[in-house]
Amino acid sequence: MADYEQNKNHKKEYYKRNRDKYRKKAHESYIKNPEKVKKRVKEWYLKNKNRSNMRVRKWKEEHPDRIKEYARKSRMKNKIYFKLYKKKNDEKINKYQKEWRLRNTNKIQEYKKIYYRDKNMQEKRKMHQRKYYFDNKKIISIKKQKYYYKIKGYEKRTPEELREYRREKRLNQIFPVKDTIIEKLLQEELTKRGYIYMKHYPIRGQPDIAFPEKKIAIFADGDYIHGNPNKYKATDMICMNECTAGEKWNKDRNITDNLQKQGWLVLRYWETEIHISPKNVVDEIEDVFMVK
Repeated sequence: MADYEQNKNHKKEYYKRNRDKYRKKAHESYIKNPEKVKKRVKEWYLKNKNRSNMRVRKWKEEHPDRIKEYARKSRMKNKIYFKLYKKKNDEKINKYQKEWRLRNTNKIQEYKKIYYRDKNMQEKRKMHQRKYYFDNKKIISIKKQKYYYKIKGYEKRTPEELREYRREKRLNQIFPVKDTIIEKLLQEELTKRGYIYMKHYPIRGQPDIAFPEKKIAIFADGDYIHGNPNKYKATDMICMNECTAGEKWNKDRNITDNLQKQGWLVLRYWETEIHISPKNVVDEIEDVFMVK
């Protein structure tokens, strides 16, 4: 390896000493027959094309940090050179800009007109779209009002009657659309034991499971949504910060009182109770079912 490096260095030194001779010979040969020289150069390039590319790729793979450093230094140099050039040639740049503006005044004015015209057209279109949207919205709302007030007879009803009518319509809507995990656990256990029940029965509160023949309503209350008192205080915010736990307890109490007045037996179970043992919960329901 040492001999190879010595020979390499020796060749370089020899070439440096006799550089002028080689250049003269190359120039003379090019003057005599330039076509042959061009052919040789092309042949050499085609032979050594892949070698040079492979070397560059290998070097880049081996030295990625150096490439970043070179790029950073070149950016810094370009910035410095630009600043120096600007300081020296500020007057030249300003003169060139002024001359260019004087030469192309008509073009600049045309471009400005086109730009502002397009901009104004875009703004007008947006305003027209907004106006059309809001006008349509108003028309649709007026049509709905006419439909409700004339056909359904809203004008004859009092506000209390309207509230009751809306409540009845709302009872047929299911909230939430999908059954929760605790509801599914109770449903599976009841189906195993051969009970026939109804889900989300259309009465006030929409009980999760109901036996309308026996008038038994079962609610599977989530700890977070309904505010389990073992976990939350009355002042804690629950149900995605919509209300406090105390407010939710009052709502649930009103629903149970209303159903009891109508002759329903209401059973409420917390999420933790159902998760621990759904069988025990269903055993309690069975006892109540047998008594009633």
